[in-house]
Amino acid sequence: MVVAGTLASYYGFFYDNYGVKVVGYIPKGLPSPSVPTFSGLDKYITDIPIIAIIYFAQTVSLAAMLAKKNKYSIDSNQELIAYGAGNIFGSFFSCYPFAASVSRSSVQDSAGGRTQIASVFSATMVLVVILWLGPLFEALPNCVLSAIIVVALRSLILQVLELPKVWRTSKYDFWI
Repeated sequence: MVVAGTLASYYGFFYDNYGVKVVGYIPKGLPSPSVPTFSGLDKYITDIPIIAIIYFAQTVSLAAMLAKKNKYSIDSNQELIAYGAGNIFGSFFSCYPFAASVSRSSVQDSAGGRTQIASVFSATMVLVVILWLGPLFEALPNCVLSAIIVVALRSLILQVLELPKVWRTSKYDFWI
C-alpha cells in the first residue's frame, strides 16, 4: 500500500495537481551526538513529571493489554528502568521522549510480531529509511499513512463494543 500510494502520488503529481498532503521533505542521516542543553528547563520543570507519568502509564497499560492478549507477563519496574535509560541515551541524539506507540504496537501485533526481535527488525528498517531511503517517501500521501494506522487500530477501536459488558460488570471500570 505504501509503495503503490507513493508511486501513484509521485507520478500523478498529486501534491501539485490536487493539493494532496504528502509527507514532504525527509532529511537523510542521523544527527551528531551532542550534550543536551538545559536552557529553558525552568519553563518546563513542572511539566516534566506529569509528562513522564503519562508516558509511563500509557506504556505500561499498552504493555499490559498486549501481555494479556498474547499470554505473557510484564515487569513495570523493568519497563521504567528501560525507558529511563533509553531517554537518557536518546537525549544525546535529539530524540523525542520514549513512549509506547499504540499504533506501532498494534501494527506489530497484527503482523504477528510477538518478541523483541520484531522490534529490532522494525528499528533496523527505520534506520535504513533514515540513512538511505527517506527521500523516496517524500511523495507518500498522508492519507495512506492514516489508512494503515486505522486498519492497525481496528481491534482497539472495536473494543468500544465491550463497553456495555463493562458497564454491567463494574460501573467504576466503565468510567475509567
